[in-house]
Amino acid sequence: MIFRLTFAVLVALAFTLATGCESTPSRGTPSGSNERSRESTTMRKVVVVVDAKDISNGSQKAVIERQVENQLNKDLRSLGFVIVDRTELNRVLEEQKLTLDDITENGKPAGNVKVADGILVVYVNKFRAKPKKHTPEEEDDDLIDQVASIFGNDDDKEKEEPKPVPGMLTSANLTAKLVDIETAENTWNDGAVGEYWEETSDREANDKALSEAAMILMTGFPEPGAKKAVKTTAPIEES
Repeated sequence: MIFRLTFAVLVALAFTLATGCESTPSRGTPSGSNERSRESTTMRKVVVVVDAKDISNGSQKAVIERQVENQLNKDLRSLGFVIVDRTELNRVLEEQKLTLDDITENGKPAGNVKVADGILVVYVNKFRAKPKKHTPEEEDDDLIDQVASIFGNDDDKEKEEPKPVPGMLTSANLTAKLVDIETAENTWNDGAVGEYWEETSDREANDKALSEAAMILMTGFPEPGAKKAVKTTAPIEES
């Protein structure tokens, strides 16, 4: 009976070590606290506007903006918001001789516009890939040796240190604000940095870094509720 219990404990420990030792690429984290409070807002219908303002290449700019917008739309829908196409809002604003920039940049209120409640403006401030070595976590397939080492029976054998692997780190810096269309009031702002490491920089790495930043940004976005958002944290700068 004692042998069976001991064997079961060893198997449980081995499973825990195996699941905890998987090596994964370095993923994105915000340059700030991961703990983000979520306020609430009376807004339900939102227009998403993404501006990769520092990207000069027209085709690359469009691809970046589309990737971020798609991720934001997905996350906003999951929170319960209705996504409104910007062309639909533009059509209504034209009747008032207003533009999106008039509301989001110049503070001109549009009054009660039924087609949408708010505009989420997201800026892609920095988007780049740079060489960076990544040291993978050491993997050990011999689970028995791992369990034995916990009990001090690994015979003090020397283990080779993992070597850094050359690669590319792709990073995306986003800042955002939520503007009330009726009042032109900025009700929420925040920022996030998404990172993705890979041995080579390619389209997939770019998409993952952008999506990572967008998802992190949404962790603090207000959710539909009874009161207007009051969260106004300073934009996060890339370290």
